[in-house]
Amino acid sequence: MNKSISFKKYVKLILISLVIFLSYHVIVWTFYTSRIYNLEKNNYVGDLGRMSYLVNSLDHRIHNVDLKKRHYYKDNYQNQEIDIVTLGDSFFNGGAGGKNAYIQDYLATQTNLNILNVLSFDSQQSPIKLIENMIDVGWFKKYKPKYLILETVEKSLPGKFNLKKELKIGTLKELERKIQSPGQSLFTYVPQVKIINTANYKLPYFNLMYNFKEKAQRSVYKLSLNDDYFSVKDSDSLLCYNEEIEHIEYFTDQKLDEINDKINLLSKKLKEQNVELIFLVAVDKYDLYYDKIINNKYKKQTFFERFEKLNKDYIFINTKKVLKPLIDNKVLDVFYADDTHWSYKANEAVSSYIKDRLEENKRDQ
Repeated sequence: MNKSISFKKYVKLILISLVIFLSYHVIVWTFYTSRIYNLEKNNYVGDLGRMSYLVNSLDHRIHNVDLKKRHYYKDNYQNQEIDIVTLGDSFFNGGAGGKNAYIQDYLATQTNLNILNVLSFDSQQSPIKLIENMIDVGWFKKYKPKYLILETVEKSLPGKFNLKKELKIGTLKELERKIQSPGQSLFTYVPQVKIINTANYKLPYFNLMYNFKEKAQRSVYKLSLNDDYFSVKDSDSLLCYNEEIEHIEYFTDQKLDEINDKINLLSKKLKEQNVELIFLVAVDKYDLYYDKIINNKYKKQTFFERFEKLNKDYIFINTKKVLKPLIDNKVLDVFYADDTHWSYKANEAVSSYIKDRLEENKRDQ
């Protein structure tokens, strides 16, 4: 009899535990985790939101384009005359998703110029080596663009222009097959996961721990702002990637001089191809919002202030100078709250600035 009772209690305990286990996962998944992972097609949330699990910073957005003119890439290019070639990282390849994710579409619409986007085929490849390879095999002589816009994000600048890796391509045909963009943005759709998953444990943990630690998750800082700068629930918090703070020490004056010398030399080589070089550095989120952070114990990034003073034989696009007035005027969502990438508002503003610089350059010629 006692054994029977003990067995019934054991089974009952197992069933109760199972109900609690399943109920926990269903509740957390339904109200929280599914907002990150169970997204419909063409819906997206940012990389920082996914890494930090901070649901109150999520900025759900739908991919769409409402601009009149679009840029070209491998799949839609049909031998049109090209005015501008662009080459860059995720900032220039739709990495943020959402509305008008490509800055090239704004620039094409605002200038009515034909723009061809070229995507580097290896993130560890030196962009300068890639462009020099394009020159060597006659790429620029074939497409005859007037301008090349080379873009890189601020935080990766010291390392990006110190890369030694070079994949030497010997023919134009081989190079074109390797480097042209397939027309897909670099944002990654988050795969749907099952209701029972480890994220259901991570989400409440990190949402709790960020109340005590600015860097509860190793890749994401959460800092407090002096006002509302985003249109999400947690509107006065700044999520930024750890490298934006932890890599500031690599921005030495010597390193900036070396980078500028390399860009100047590249510009000289491109001018021999009748191509004007435009170098654009996408400002880090931490750098742009730095003056709005309260109780900040981390170092200030001064890259743009120092780099602006160097002698240049190319057109430099200081995106911090372009976007800082928007922040000062409390324009919401210049960057997405949950993302390392800026939004369509920044795309439009930076594109407009590039347009002005192109017109200025044309007048000076």
